[in-house]
Amino acid sequence: ASSSNAAAPHGAEGYVTEKLYMLLQLYLQNKGWSPSVELLQCFSDLKESSMLPSAAYLQMMASRVGLDTQGRLILRENGKIILPYEHFANAVMLKHMNGPHGLHLGLEATVRAVVESYTIGREQFGMEKEFIIEVVQNCPNPACRYYKNQLEMTQKSIQQHLSQQPTYIPVTHYTDASSAALADSQAVERLLRGSALQDYQ
Repeated sequence: ASSSNAAAPHGAEGYVTEKLYMLLQLYLQNKGWSPSVELLQCFSDLKESSMLPSAAYLQMMASRVGLDTQGRLILRENGKIILPYEHFANAVMLKHMNGPHGLHLGLEATVRAVVESYTIGREQFGMEKEFIIEVVQNCPNPACRYYKNQLEMTQKSIQQHLSQQPTYIPVTHYTDASSAALADSQAVERLLRGSALQDYQ
């Protein structure tokens, strides 16, 4: 990490931190960098923590983001919500716990729910899919953990079962059932004839 990111939370480089989020919100609300008290406060906070991005980077971000009707940052390209880095895990958990009848969603459903609402990947100032998977896999809910373990065991036993199955390679491909049945009866006949011959030899 470069010295300008030295104070960034672990792994936060390239993401929108809470302070940067506020800075962009203020910029968009004020329709520019008009020096409001809040904006100057935000700037000095970022400067103090050595996390103030370059002017060019801020300008690039400001051109790619907008505000929705609730004042949240969204990516202009797709209208999806941008979250501050510090809120990633919480947002994933809220989606994960939002299953039917109070149940937790499975991994795929959680990923889908997060992807539908929020930006994904650093190039969109969003979290990575691997992060979502990690949060879901580490869900502290006992019922959720139990279900995940059961699912894992079931999948393992299915895989084991499948790996033990003999594979049958059909010798001939028949076009219809009757020719297959005919071939079967001929094979049986040959077997019987063979065993009959052996009986009398």
